[in-house]
Amino acid sequence: MITIPNPRPAAHGNNPVELTDGRIAVCWFAGTREGVEDQRVLVSASDDGTVWDEPRVLVDHFEHDGDRWVPEIAALLHEPTDGSLWVVFSAAPLSGFSYRPGSDAWLRSLERARLFQAPVSEPGFTMGEPAEVASRLPLILQGKPVAVPGARWLIQCNARDDEGRFAAALLEGTPRSGWTETRHLTALPGCLEPSTAYFTDGEVLTYLRYAGHGGHIWRSESAQGTSGLCDPFPTTLRNPNSGIDIAVGEHDELVLVYNDSYRLRTPLTLCVSFDRGVTFRCRDIETEPGEYSYPKLFRHASGSWFVFYTRLRKHIACLPFDIRDLRSGRPVVGLDATSTPAGTPAQRTGADAAPGRIP
Repeated sequence: MITIPNPRPAAHGNNPVELTDGRIAVCWFAGTREGVEDQRVLVSASDDGTVWDEPRVLVDHFEHDGDRWVPEIAALLHEPTDGSLWVVFSAAPLSGFSYRPGSDAWLRSLERARLFQAPVSEPGFTMGEPAEVASRLPLILQGKPVAVPGARWLIQCNARDDEGRFAAALLEGTPRSGWTETRHLTALPGCLEPSTAYFTDGEVLTYLRYAGHGGHIWRSESAQGTSGLCDPFPTTLRNPNSGIDIAVGEHDELVLVYNDSYRLRTPLTLCVSFDRGVTFRCRDIETEPGEYSYPKLFRHASGSWFVFYTRLRKHIACLPFDIRDLRSGRPVVGLDATSTPAGTPAQRTGADAAPGRIP
């Protein structure tokens, strides 16, 4: 495990990307603590994930709509038409910050957050003029951008439903063509921070964070793109109101990283499934007391796998791994077939799968 240099007291909320020259870049937000007015989005790059450049500011405070805006979670992506680099990020207006007794800090209001995008020049990671992406409020970026068939991207956000509960919004498009919300996912008592993966046969799978302690990861799936995603239903994977991430491997393996706990953000657990989430083989990659959270999976064009995550709120950690090493991990059941909605791809898969069977 390698920790990426962080010049500020706190680090959180990373998103990785492969640059056009093959290097890996990771951006995250950093400040004295999460949600305070001195937050900036930082970026660092590496040839192979072992030695990282000194971080630099990618998104600073900026003026917009008569206010000063403070950035939070950000993600880099390439425009499909010309390969140009862009950053998509959330930001909150400084006028919405309030001083909270006992916190000794001015903290942002996520209820007023908006989603922005801006071009980024290489090398140097210099950001151009930001523009709003969508008008829905609040809209907070979380999941890493995912390539969608048809030379488009999927960006994944937190939102609210009509009753003010946490929900998830999925937007498809590109920086130059614009973004369209294809699905709004909600479930009691709330679901947020979606992570979506595409299998080679076109099936789409989304996992979501549970909005409360003592719950389980939510799951939604579709054979017809994100617009056809079913209503979220609970898996048997524990979730302590903490972020998760999924990705698909070269042979359609489902890779998952999450906190295998009902209340704590430890351990941080890395898993692989060969039956699309019905069963998993898992290994803990962090087990000590503390917080190990907001993980992101990343597969380089070379085939190398990495997981990036917040480590003790002080650094972004980078851990390379090999899917083959997960095969001998402990078996974990991912779905209870009796509670899986009838007709969903998961139920059809589960009918033919033996629990814990690993090919």
